[in-house]
Amino acid sequence: MLVALLESVSIVLLAIRAFQFRHFEQSLMTTLYCDGLYSYFCILAFTIGNVVVILGKPLRMSLLLIVVQRVMHSVLCNRILLHVREVYELQRTIPILPFGRVNSACEFSLGT
Repeated sequence: MLVALLESVSIVLLAIRAFQFRHFEQSLMTTLYCDGLYSYFCILAFTIGNVVVILGKPLRMSLLLIVVQRVMHSVLCNRILLHVREVYELQRTIPILPFGRVNSACEFSLGT
């Protein structure tokens, strides 16, 4: 329970910072914050599923989702790193004006 509480506090702080960076079109920080929020909610869904399975099923079944959660955690962390690298490369090649047009940078696509 303590881990869930600490993660919830950290996600609230992350959401506040993401809200502060919402006016930037596509910055590294915006990408990091939005992907972090996305990853948190995905892992939260798996955690809730794990708790439901552990409370309702036998011990053999409870280990099934723990492995899936570990794999998803690795996949989502790598997704964040690759997306940050992609945005960095884009910013290096195309100069972005500091106060350009306002665009929602928290768009998620599963294909990239």
